[in-house]
Amino acid sequence: EILDNKGKLIRTYTSADTPYTKPQDNVPEYWVRPQQVLPATAGSQRFTWDMRYDPLNLAATYAISAVYKNTAPEPTAPFAMPGTYTARLTVDGKVQEQTFLLKMDPRVKTSPADLQQQHDLSVRLYDLRKQLMGRAVATEDARREKERLEAQIGNVMEILQGTDMKPSRAAVEGAEALAGKAREFLRGR
Repeated sequence: EILDNKGKLIRTYTSADTPYTKPQDNVPEYWVRPQQVLPATAGSQRFTWDMRYDPLNLAATYAISAVYKNTAPEPTAPFAMPGTYTARLTVDGKVQEQTFLLKMDPRVKTSPADLQQQHDLSVRLYDLRKQLMGRAVATEDARREKERLEAQIGNVMEILQGTDMKPSRAAVEGAEALAGKAREFLRGR
């Protein structure tokens, strides 16, 4: 885990991570950088943080400026600001932490205030996009649940109306009232 100087978690890697799936497109495999997955084996390991927040769960896309065997997917998360960070490693319940300093490339002449403004805007947009993606998933789940409930209501109404046993008028009226309330509720979702 990578934490900022306020203790906020900004990036997570685990040995349970799986490589992202590369969509079927016109990018030849020999352009794509081999994916880095945190190993769970004992011994010395080398692992590199790309200095970005956790990527969004989107299909990988690649820039046209490909580099043979070293083309990374287009980033979907903002860069971390220069500053002090903490790397936290948890293995079998044991936690080890180490702080480190992320420095700006000395060739970059952008002022710290401008960098901070760009970073803050990038993070706000990133957070909004994550929020919208979560709402889209919730909306799709609600739509599926609505369709499932409407199908069940239709099945109950068919059973009530299609049996040799005639339900009482009160049972039919109760079922219709329940169906109406369920539809009204589902319209509000």
